[in-house]
Amino acid sequence: MEISSQLQKFTGNAKTVAVNGDTVYGCLIDLSERYPLMSDFLFDMTGTLKTVVVINGEVIPQKSLDMAVSSDDHLALLLPMDGG
Repeated sequence: MEISSQLQKFTGNAKTVAVNGDTVYGCLIDLSERYPLMSDFLFDMTGTLKTVVVINGEVIPQKSLDMAVSSDDHLALLLPMDGG
């Protein structure tokens, strides 16, 4: 998974990290278990995703976290942009 520069401080400055999971959600849970300090930036207190997940260049909506992924997929994690 590619990690945005704003979140790399939680991965020891790694730009990419290996994650395991059969779904987008599974990969995010694996990421948060490996890097517990990142959990607060992934989900809010209700479990709603706070970051932007991109798979193979396409933004994945919150409702698609159960989407299946494979080792061939390219996942990226970005912080949402504020402003207008």
